[in-house]
Amino acid sequence: MRTFFLIAGLIFWVNSLAQIDKTKEPLEFFNGTIVRSYAVNNEFPDHMLVGIKGEPGDAKVYHSPDSGTNWKVLNSDQPLCDSCEDVQTVCFLDDKTFLAGTWKNGLFISRDNGKTFSPIKKFPAKDIRSVVRAPMGTLFVATTSHGILASEDSGKTWKNTHDAELIDELACWKLCIAPKSNNILYALTFDNGVYKSINSGETWDRVIYEKDVMIWDLAFIENEIYAVGGSENENYLFRSYMGDKNWRKFKLNIFGNVNSLNIFKTFNDYFLLMGTWKNGIHKSYAIEYSLQGFSCIPIIEEDTTGVSQVYSNDEYVYNFTWGDGIKRFERAKECGLDIPRFTAPGNTNFDPFKIEPTCPLEYFFLRLYDKNGEEVLRDSSTNVMGSNTKMNSKDNFKKPGSYIYWIKASFKDEVDTFSVNGYIKVIL
Repeated sequence: MRTFFLIAGLIFWVNSLAQIDKTKEPLEFFNGTIVRSYAVNNEFPDHMLVGIKGEPGDAKVYHSPDSGTNWKVLNSDQPLCDSCEDVQTVCFLDDKTFLAGTWKNGLFISRDNGKTFSPIKKFPAKDIRSVVRAPMGTLFVATTSHGILASEDSGKTWKNTHDAELIDELACWKLCIAPKSNNILYALTFDNGVYKSINSGETWDRVIYEKDVMIWDLAFIENEIYAVGGSENENYLFRSYMGDKNWRKFKLNIFGNVNSLNIFKTFNDYFLLMGTWKNGIHKSYAIEYSLQGFSCIPIIEEDTTGVSQVYSNDEYVYNFTWGDGIKRFERAKECGLDIPRFTAPGNTNFDPFKIEPTCPLEYFFLRLYDKNGEEVLRDSSTNVMGSNTKMNSKDNFKKPGSYIYWIKASFKDEVDTFSVNGYIKVIL
């Protein structure tokens, strides 16, 4: 089961979590342009790439070193080729080496920080849909004509990962690598559902399939997997654990076909962001579902933007659009309590116990109980200093073990009082 940021059992929400800051207008880039693809550098997450779709000669790649505040066109302000019109995927190999896959013109590489791009002549496919890099460096490429190909030498040589009879089944829209894995791949195919490989693409098993349902995107929360897709009239979210057993399907109450998914962490939980072809971005708590389906709300009311991709980091939500360029929204400040998992009162070998609120408190009240339900201590202080001092005093604890806490508090900028329940480990 998923554990929350603080401790299992924590059960409060703050309304501003994961909201965009509606007091600030979004920054907009490339107005009137289809932003077809994006990539974030895992080692330097402020660095981003985007690929553009348009008419022949419009297929360009842009780079940002500062989370999208400034953009520079690469390849000396030239398209990847004169007939190139759609950069369907981009990827960082490292901070100076980039890949760009096109619709009909094959795979391109830059080894000089984007100054120049050149086609990879020995790459067999022309329609490149997705490029991903495993943590150990292996490159995997999804194509519509040659299935899944891989390179172990930064794109110099390539080979099919699977037998030839799987090429048609693995005509692939998108590839995903499981978190912290080098060899667990998910292939989102055209009309054949989602396939999984646990051996770097050598063999594949289909894990999701429904007739007339296209699976557009997939994302992970620790040991959980989420996928979005739909038919002509319905949108669905699929959810499972890493073993890919007991997949559950939920309806999404979203008007407009869902085509993209991003999951990001708030202070206390996870949010799903779902892009649509014609109705902007919608969001939902990762646990906010019922028998009827997931409850989703638009991040902007009555938004008719066509979304190509959606992404979020700690500061911003990015809408890479189908014709309106990039819209970057600031995320609202999140309020929460950072509560340590354990305390070692009086022990100088451990950092002192320290409850820290991320926003000023209006009210704070703590009770701590031992495993028998006996109250061990209580404190009330808007700066939580009293509680931290008592939790670091050996005089308040007689035995090591698990202790249950209950905190009631409110932030100055929030209307409602919230409650937090959880436990800590005490080491004496």
